[in-house]
Amino acid sequence: DEGYLKRCCKSRWSVCDTDQYGNSWKRMFFERNMESLIENFVPESTEITEITETLELSKDFIKRLRIRQLLPQIKDVTITPGPEEEISDQGSDTGTDDTLDHFDFGVVIHKLVNLEELSVTYGVRNCGM
Repeated sequence: DEGYLKRCCKSRWSVCDTDQYGNSWKRMFFERNMESLIENFVPESTEITEITETLELSKDFIKRLRIRQLLPQIKDVTITPGPEEEISDQGSDTGTDDTLDHFDFGVVIHKLVNLEELSVTYGVRNCGM
């Protein structure tokens, strides 16, 4: 079991330090896999089923999650109105917009019964021009 997960980790990630994961390849794999799924989740575009299905298999082995980015929802590009047309952003000002801006942690937190540490960076990594 550990031998297989060691091979999986080494083939997927270039740096594999199990000291940070209680010397467990299993814990390293499940934590880093879940971190990757959450970090690459795009609201309104990505299906949540992959996360929920993976969570059912890995929930007992996850003690820490370090989320280094949260991707925002991809907005539709609209045509710029003419000078006589008024642009309204009333929905965003009043909070009546029901779309998710970022990942909803309520989906996973209550299922992670062994979670001891959660670190979240609210931002996008490697975003350059």
